[in-house]
Parts: sequence; structure tokens; C-alpha cells
Amino acid sequence: MKQLIKNLSAPKFLLFSGIVYTLFITYSFLTSTKGMPVIRFFLADKVVHVLIHLVLVFLWLCVFARYKGGILRKKNYALVATFCVGYGIIIEILQGIYTVSREADILDVLANCIGTALGIILFLQIRQRFYNINV
Repeated sequence: MKQLIKNLSAPKFLLFSGIVYTLFITYSFLTSTKGMPVIRFFLADKVVHVLIHLVLVFLWLCVFARYKGGILRKKNYALVATFCVGYGIIIEILQGIYTVSREADILDVLANCIGTALGIILFLQIRQRFYNINV
């Protein structure tokens, strides 16, 4: 199990995973929703935005931590958070401009911000276990 965790946390694998995940969610957010199953509960799409951005931020913080030797400074957290929130805003703008079955929604941006904050909190909670550091 330790070897599996070591392989999954290798810098190149994490970087590849971060890029693939980012491209996947970009494609997912910019394609038509026609024919997709509809989840029918209050604010379901906002929960999806929170979870997607939580994973996005967590994954990119893992990438930064691996390339920085496990030591992240406040500016690294701010950089990842700014990138992910900015990315979410750009996706919302593109949805409003280029897609027919989707529309830009300020509440999606808010959900992205919440997911970003939760991703940072999750990373801070488990960083010591995986990186054995004190920040």
C-alpha cells in the first residue's frame, strides 16, 4: 500500500493528473447537457461545483507540494486559489458565450469559491500525514 501511495504521489504523475483533471472538467463544463441525466435535488449543480473545485484545488496543491519539496508558503496557497477561482470564472463566462444548453451563473462562481476554500482546508488537514511537514 505504501508503494502505491508513493507511486501515486510521484511529481510527474501528480502533474499529469492535475492537467488531465483540469482538461476533463473544462470539457465537461463546456459541452452540451442535452441527453445527460438530470439530478433532481435542491442545488445539486452547486454541490457538483463545490466538489469539482475541492478536488481541483487539492490536486494542484499536491502538485505544488511535491515540486516544492513539501513546503508550501502562503503565496503558493494564494496562487492555487487564485488560479482555480479565476479558472471557474472564465469557465462561467465561456458557458454564457459559447454554449446553448448552459448559462453563466454567479452562484456557480460562489460554489467554486467554497470548493476552493474546502480544498485548501482538506489539504491542510492531511498534508502532515502525506508530506510529514509542519507549516
